[in-house]
Amino acid sequence: MILPGQTLGLLGGGQLGRMFTQAAQRMGYEVIVLDPDPGSPAGRIALDHIQAPYTDEGALERLGGPPQPSPRIRERPRRRASPSWEPSARSGPARAR
Repeated sequence: MILPGQTLGLLGGGQLGRMFTQAAQRMGYEVIVLDPDPGSPAGRIALDHIQAPYTDEGALERLGGPPQPSPRIRERPRRRASPSWEPSARSGPARAR
Protein backbone atom coordinates (compact mmCIF):
# COMPACT_ATOMS: atom_id res chain seq x y z
CA MET A 1 0.00 0.00 0.00
CA ILE A 2 1.32 3.42 -0.89
CA LEU A 3 0.48 5.80 1.92
CA PRO A 4 0.14 9.59 1.71
CA GLY A 5 3.47 11.34 2.08
CA GLN A 6 5.13 9.00 -0.39
CA THR A 7 6.04 9.75 -4.00
CA LEU A 8 4.20 8.52 -7.08
CA GLY A 9 5.81 8.24 -10.52
CA LEU A 10 3.72 9.30 -13.51
CA LEU A 11 4.51 8.33 -17.09
CA GLY A 12 3.07 11.05 -19.30
CA GLY A 13 2.31 14.57 -18.20
CA GLY A 14 -0.57 15.78 -20.35
CA GLN A 15 -3.79 17.34 -19.09
CA LEU A 16 -5.07 14.05 -17.60
CA GLY A 17 -1.71 13.66 -15.85
CA ARG A 18 -2.11 17.18 -14.46
CA MET A 19 -5.53 16.30 -13.02
CA PHE A 20 -4.06 13.11 -11.54
CA THR A 21 -1.19 15.13 -10.03
CA GLN A 22 -3.56 17.69 -8.50
CA ALA A 23 -5.73 14.95 -6.97
CA ALA A 24 -2.67 13.11 -5.62
CA GLN A 25 -1.28 16.31 -4.09
CA ARG A 26 -4.62 17.02 -2.37
CA MET A 27 -4.39 13.53 -0.85
CA GLY A 28 -0.87 14.19 0.44
CA TYR A 29 1.28 12.52 -2.21
CA GLU A 30 4.22 13.94 -4.15
CA VAL A 31 4.36 13.24 -7.88
CA ILE A 32 7.31 12.92 -10.26
CA VAL A 33 6.47 13.11 -13.97
CA LEU A 34 8.34 11.65 -16.93
CA ASP A 35 7.37 13.40 -20.16
CA PRO A 36 9.41 14.53 -23.17
CA ASP A 37 7.52 17.83 -23.49
CA PRO A 38 9.29 20.72 -21.71
CA GLY A 39 5.89 22.39 -21.21
CA SER A 40 4.18 19.30 -19.82
CA PRO A 41 1.05 20.41 -17.89
CA ALA A 42 1.65 17.88 -15.11
CA GLY A 43 5.40 18.52 -15.10
CA ARG A 44 4.79 22.20 -14.29
CA ILE A 45 3.09 21.38 -10.98
CA ALA A 46 4.85 18.14 -10.01
CA LEU A 47 7.65 17.80 -7.47
CA ASP A 48 9.98 16.95 -10.35
CA HIS A 49 9.70 16.75 -14.14
CA ILE A 50 12.03 14.33 -15.87
CA GLN A 51 12.16 15.62 -19.43
CA ALA A 52 13.17 12.62 -21.51
CA PRO A 53 11.77 10.22 -24.11
CA TYR A 54 9.60 7.40 -22.77
CA THR A 55 12.18 4.94 -24.11
CA ASP A 56 15.08 6.43 -22.10
CA GLU A 57 16.07 3.64 -19.70
CA GLY A 58 18.00 5.97 -17.40
CA ALA A 59 14.99 8.28 -17.08
CA LEU A 60 12.70 5.33 -16.41
CA GLU A 61 15.05 4.15 -13.65
CA ARG A 62 15.05 7.68 -12.14
CA LEU A 63 11.26 7.70 -12.24
CA GLY A 64 10.93 4.30 -10.62
CA GLY A 65 13.82 4.61 -8.21
CA PRO A 66 15.62 1.56 -6.91
CA PRO A 67 13.66 -1.67 -7.25
CA GLN A 68 11.48 -2.32 -4.22
CA PRO A 69 10.08 -5.71 -3.30
CA SER A 70 6.35 -5.54 -3.82
CA PRO A 71 4.19 -6.73 -0.95
CA ARG A 72 2.41 -9.97 -1.58
CA ILE A 73 -1.31 -9.35 -1.47
CA ARG A 74 -3.51 -12.26 -0.54
CA GLU A 75 -7.26 -12.14 -0.60
CA ARG A 76 -9.06 -13.54 2.39
CA PRO A 77 -11.69 -16.11 1.57
CA ARG A 78 -15.17 -14.74 2.02
CA ARG A 79 -17.12 -16.07 4.95
CA ARG A 80 -20.72 -16.92 4.41
CA ALA A 81 -22.96 -14.60 6.33
CA SER A 82 -25.04 -16.34 8.94
CA PRO A 83 -28.49 -14.91 9.54
CA SER A 84 -28.65 -12.89 12.73
CA TRP A 85 -32.38 -13.37 12.99
CA GLU A 86 -34.90 -15.99 12.08
CA PRO A 87 -38.05 -14.94 10.28
CA SER A 88 -41.12 -15.32 12.43
CA ALA A 89 -44.72 -16.02 11.58
CA ARG A 90 -45.56 -12.40 12.47
CA SER A 91 -43.50 -10.09 10.35
CA GLY A 92 -44.03 -6.43 9.80
CA PRO A 93 -43.77 -3.33 11.97
CA ALA A 94 -44.26 -3.68 15.70
CA ARG A 95 -47.58 -2.41 16.98
CA ALA A 96 -48.15 -0.58 20.22
CA ARG A 97 -50.52 -2.36 22.60
